[in-house]
Amino acid sequence: MKEEKKENRSVKESSSKPFIRLYKASLSINFRLGHSSVCNIIKETCCAIWQALQPEYDKSPDSPQDWMKNSDDLEKIWNFSNCIGAIDGKHIVIQAPSNAG
Repeated sequence: MKEEKKENRSVKESSSKPFIRLYKASLSINFRLGHSSVCNIIKETCCAIWQALQPEYDKSPDSPQDWMKNSDDLEKIWNFSNCIGAIDGKHIVIQAPSNAG
């Protein structure tokens, strides 16, 4: 019985974010780096991108009217109701360093 609980918990935990776990595992294997190293590199890279681009591209509205305008525009143009903002992602190709394996 105890083993089943452990198995169920691990299945529940791993199914919560399967893509992220698979992606990190894939990077770890491809670059022959430890899982924690990959996690730190991803975190540092995201922070650097945020610090560089946030002042120019993430300008928050100043007034409640501006927030309402954003919401109205997103609903009219994209049919996203009850939404005040959106971001887009892009897949980038990453190549391993030359002597990585």
